[in-house]
Amino acid sequence: MPGTKSKKVVETKAETPVKAKKEKAVKTEYVYALEPLPEKILPPTEFSSESEVGVFIGQLIKMSKYRTALEIGVFKGESSIKIIEALPNGGQYVGIDIGDYRDAEAEKVMQQGGKSIEFIINDSLSELPKLPKAHFDLIFVDGNHTWDYILKEFKIVENLLARGGVIVYHDSIKIDDVAQLVKYAQQFKYKAVTLNTPDGHGLSIIQKY
Repeated sequence: MPGTKSKKVVETKAETPVKAKKEKAVKTEYVYALEPLPEKILPPTEFSSESEVGVFIGQLIKMSKYRTALEIGVFKGESSIKIIEALPNGGQYVGIDIGDYRDAEAEKVMQQGGKSIEFIINDSLSELPKLPKAHFDLIFVDGNHTWDYILKEFKIVENLLARGGVIVYHDSIKIDDVAQLVKYAQQFKYKAVTLNTPDGHGLSIIQKY
């Protein structure tokens, strides 16, 4: 505990208090901040899935010969790169996020030819109903993980899944709401496999039987 030195008392002249400038608190998607806000607010880096997750999903696409993939929650795009690279020529990738947080490498990969690549900036509940039904072989969900949101999202997502396709949920060990969603799906003829990940976040693969 500091305090071995004696404290000095300093006398100062009373000054007229300066009235503090009022600043309005503004709610953003991730934080409460005081105006003015920066042009681009990035969510915490912990939102990224482990690098091994993208590698695993890429291998799953190759092994199953999937041709169409949907990703909800792109963030910096690390997993997006692995998904796009794994798709065959003529394959299709659609990514959705509420903002553009992609790094330079992800942007470059999304501009390559030979595949249909679309990146949509908006919330998933608004955009998913616009996508074709029974179309996507693999849907990777790593966006908003609150129960009310992912339940609504799941009810739309399952209609977009092609026959024999899979839905992959990240954070199914770390976040209770995601774990509950996987259990919920199992009540409606979905079989599920949950795997641990290096940081303990978890990854669940669900498929209708």
